[in-house]
Amino acid sequence: MKTGNSKKPFKEILTEYHSQRKWLMSLITDPTGSRYHVDKSDMQRMQEFEEQMARTGDFLEYIGNPESKFKSIHVAGTSGKGSVVSMIAAILSASKINNGFHISPYLQISNEKLIVNDQMIPPSAFIALIEEFKEKYIEYGEAKRKFNTLKYGEAWVILTYLWLANEGVDWGVIETGLGGRYDPTNVLPANLAVLTNIDFDHVKSLGPTIEKIAWHKAGIIKEGKLAVTSEIKPEIVDIFKREAAEKNAMIYCLEEDFTFEVHQQDSNGAILSVEGPYEHYPNVKLAMKGNFQPINAALAIASLDILKHHYQMPISPQTVQEGLEKLVFPGRMEIMQQYPLVMIDGAHNQHKMQALVDSIKTLYKNKKIIVVVGMLSTKDASGMIDALFPITDKWIATQPDVFGKPATSAEEVVTLIQEQDENARIQMRPNIKEAVELAISQAVQDELVLVTGSLYMIGAARNRWFPSEELLSNLEK
Repeated sequence: MKTGNSKKPFKEILTEYHSQRKWLMSLITDPTGSRYHVDKSDMQRMQEFEEQMARTGDFLEYIGNPESKFKSIHVAGTSGKGSVVSMIAAILSASKINNGFHISPYLQISNEKLIVNDQMIPPSAFIALIEEFKEKYIEYGEAKRKFNTLKYGEAWVILTYLWLANEGVDWGVIETGLGGRYDPTNVLPANLAVLTNIDFDHVKSLGPTIEKIAWHKAGIIKEGKLAVTSEIKPEIVDIFKREAAEKNAMIYCLEEDFTFEVHQQDSNGAILSVEGPYEHYPNVKLAMKGNFQPINAALAIASLDILKHHYQMPISPQTVQEGLEKLVFPGRMEIMQQYPLVMIDGAHNQHKMQALVDSIKTLYKNKKIIVVVGMLSTKDASGMIDALFPITDKWIATQPDVFGKPATSAEEVVTLIQEQDENARIQMRPNIKEAVELAISQAVQDELVLVTGSLYMIGAARNRWFPSEELLSNLEK
């Protein structure tokens, strides 16, 4: 793996690293996130979608189409995308298949979005990558093409494909950012489209109906390629099948082409068996917690079973087991400490929050819960609070602090809780670090502290146990 300026003192590397990140962040031209509250017509949305796809594609063409230098798996859906991506990548690594993966967003450090063979990009290599990208970006701006700038999200997609091509991976596993059809990642000529469940989220961008949202997600299916889904709602499956038929793609569906059975599930994970389209994978131990993780694991396993059949990949029940039995995905029902018990989870829409609540009811049914909660203003804060009410004994309202993305204020969170129950036990700490410390200081032995609501906020909370600077230092060793 390239490490660029690794002989420099770490403090010097860290300074350069933050400088490069600052340059990348400068592509965000709306630091307050006011754009999220501007109403746009369908025509305006479509124009923006088409322009971002055109910009991304044009820049990639200018630098030699790095996205075509490796085979790829593209993952879209409402919930479970990040888990499925990490599971697929873990199994590929266990199978000794050279791979890289991309998730969106990152929790704590930018390096989380650039992972090859289970290793995050070191800070010195990140510096070198941004320098390479910046040089190409300046040249592009002067090349008198149709476009001369990129937006932040588009730049990240290009960075990812450039890095994976530079590293010479055989397979890339890519999570969409928003939607699918018009997401910048969808310039990828994916060999396999993986579709998780579909529910309401990003309705202002993707549309007000579940069918419209599903249409956006289905757009990652590529002409003449493969697709697989764990969605079982007939109206959604029909949309996926219709898209596949229009593109002469072969699609595999849960309950039709593959099935799974959960044998055991508790606070340590789960054991399940998967009957894939081509092979049986018995008694797979899954370390990731949550009632919702077995279906994600089944989808990941089925995806690789399909690729094994079509691309003669060395996937086996043994490598599937090896990949999943110790895999932990940061920020997803992640236990940070035992006394008191603290869990963080980035359940950032109502569907995810309900799944989290259902899992806690099952796995921690004897625990009283202190909830530390904060959300972005683009999310359904009221719906998420509704989902949390049945398990919450005490509330601590807080708020994320994210450059370019507006937050629901802690005061607004308090109001939403009081609208449900004016006698609810609520405290407020707008600063996430203070909110977490308050919850821990008040928790007694039979209580669980749950920090949830926004992935960005979860990353800030996780800093308490895993300081970002320490994570970066360890990557450089």
